[in-house]
Amino acid sequence: MKVSTNSVRFSVGISTFAMAMVLLSSMLIVAFYYFQDVSRARDRTVRNVSNIVQQIEDKTRVLANALFLTIDNIVAISSLAESREDGDESLRVILTPMFRQNPSITAAYIGYGDGDFSQLVSLFGRDHAARQPYRASADASFAVVRIEEDLDGNRARRIQAFAANGTPIGKQWGEPTDFDPRERPWYRAGRATESLYHRTNPYVFSKTRQPGITISRNLSGPELGTAGVDLDLRSLNGFLSGLRLTPSTRLAIVSPNATLLSHTLIDPVVVKPKANGDVELSLRKLTVASDPVLTALGEMAEGTGGLEEFSVDGETYFGQVLGVNLGGSEPDRLLVAVPWSEIAGPLSNARNQALAVTAGLAAFVMIMAIFVGRKLARPIERLTDEAEAIGNLELTPDVVRINSPFNEIQKLGDAMRSMKSTISVLALYVPRTLVSQLMESGSGGQLGGTRRDLAFLFTDIEGFTTISEKADSAVMMRQLSEYFEVLSNAILHHNGTIDKYIGDAVMAFWNAPRDDLEMASNACKAALRANNGLTTLNIRWDIDGRTALLTRFGLHVGNAMVGNVGCSDRINYTAMGSPVNAAARLEGMNKFFGTTILASDAIRRRTGNMFVWRRIGMVNPKGVLTPLTIFELVGLDKSLPDMPGIPPVNDDVREFVAEWNAIFEIYVGRQWQDCCERVTDFLDRHPDDLVAKFYLERVETYLDNPPPPEWNGAEEFSSK
Repeated sequence: MKVSTNSVRFSVGISTFAMAMVLLSSMLIVAFYYFQDVSRARDRTVRNVSNIVQQIEDKTRVLANALFLTIDNIVAISSLAESREDGDESLRVILTPMFRQNPSITAAYIGYGDGDFSQLVSLFGRDHAARQPYRASADASFAVVRIEEDLDGNRARRIQAFAANGTPIGKQWGEPTDFDPRERPWYRAGRATESLYHRTNPYVFSKTRQPGITISRNLSGPELGTAGVDLDLRSLNGFLSGLRLTPSTRLAIVSPNATLLSHTLIDPVVVKPKANGDVELSLRKLTVASDPVLTALGEMAEGTGGLEEFSVDGETYFGQVLGVNLGGSEPDRLLVAVPWSEIAGPLSNARNQALAVTAGLAAFVMIMAIFVGRKLARPIERLTDEAEAIGNLELTPDVVRINSPFNEIQKLGDAMRSMKSTISVLALYVPRTLVSQLMESGSGGQLGGTRRDLAFLFTDIEGFTTISEKADSAVMMRQLSEYFEVLSNAILHHNGTIDKYIGDAVMAFWNAPRDDLEMASNACKAALRANNGLTTLNIRWDIDGRTALLTRFGLHVGNAMVGNVGCSDRINYTAMGSPVNAAARLEGMNKFFGTTILASDAIRRRTGNMFVWRRIGMVNPKGVLTPLTIFELVGLDKSLPDMPGIPPVNDDVREFVAEWNAIFEIYVGRQWQDCCERVTDFLDRHPDDLVAKFYLERVETYLDNPPPPEWNGAEEFSSK
């Protein structure tokens, strides 16, 4: 049954309409709240973002000031200390609190002109990997590193870990080293520059092997040397991440040439290994590919310094660009971008409240609409389902009772029951496929037909006349009902059309009224399934003391006439032609050969290797003009997947068939003596085989009186 793709169920339509009205009114409420508060929320957002940016600027300035204060203290202490050891102790006391407050500062040190080196390393918040180069335990807060020559002129590094209160932890330890501060980038650049401070390009710290930059300044006074403070770039990322006041706030420190020094979402450092085992560091550029949001902010806010509102990929941001000095020759830039959606709290709350009210109202109306809609639409939908089932020929005996306050619907229900009853009876007399085809096409049953290839199946019960005369009529009718149920189900299961029941016989065909490209194999499967099911049924009847009904099958395929025949007020959908007669004759010939299913070679050739076939010979059945080569359909080949209801042929039966087919080739080849011996031996092992007995009689005759040269092996049968 065809249904318009644009149609919907009645109850769904009613419910959807009610929901649409509620949603429309609710959306108007939401829009009212939204536009009422949008201006106020935007003003509050601007104030909030300005406060956030001010806090970030203050904390970043604290970090920058700490850098310069640290290096200034180092320079001042070095000029006042009476010895380098005294200077180291003073540095430890002064710098320890600063390290604790600024985790991004990883070390402070002095490189002297004679190659000596003094360093204070921060271990606050450092993991095991950062502590390992200094052999520092988890409770150590910093380490003091000294490099100097011993009395023999050998350079050595001495390291001592300390607790936060200055108590040594563990023993001081040393190791030879070729480290010379005068060769490091921060020392050479500091000595070469005339400015007060200098910042290196990123490089790998010699001990921790982490990327960073150094702020350096030359010592004042008579002592020649350079002081430096290390800033770990990845720790700087952590510092910026700690400044985010919303989850998606973006911060970055960018040099004047747009090089990233730090970013909350991107590692600015690109590390490339070198052939000598060292690594080469470079910093990423701030581009659209790396961060389209901050790139857009940097281009928009160039030279303004104020708060900017901008959009990227449909998301609105508030951002600002601030100047920050981290020791470079020119000030760096701090870029801050905050998503408007994460700040606009009042607007979101108003919208959420409106949505909550809308959802509650919509849910209530939806429940009411569904309830009322189902009450109104249930009878119509039940009639629709019933009509669809009738269209699919699902003619269950259940009767649909319609109770509706509408008179038209009540009458439609009564008409539907009457139509179902009529079609149910019609389907018992007319093939279901034909009924289905007529209903789908909407056409009537016109007289006439067409010629087409059809596969035919005829069945008959052996000795049924004698059995029925001796049996109780009521018992036999019940037994026949079970018999035809199994036989008919097998035919219909394999897409067959049952033409008619002729007493105890059945005529069926394939490829009409619906096309069936597998008509020959489907006819064979139906015969095998029916035979297997009837065998099981006969076993049960035998146990119950009832007579077994042994069935013979005939299969043939050919071009026949099929269509409606009859008169104007009564027609019959049937097939006619010589193939019909041939199939009927093949069914009757089973009694001569003791077989169950006989099929023509035309059937066999159309099925390929699906089945196992036993050669029976060439016959001239009564009423058939052209000789037929016939085979016994033994069963399904075991090489195919299992089919429910059709067991495959076992190896013993396959060997039986193969042996007989080989004997038959000798028979066709006129080797009468050899054939006689082979058939005799075959019968010694299979004494009840009527096919072998039939051909033994023929061979014994041909030994004395060979057939003429034009003999083709055909056997003439004058009776049905």
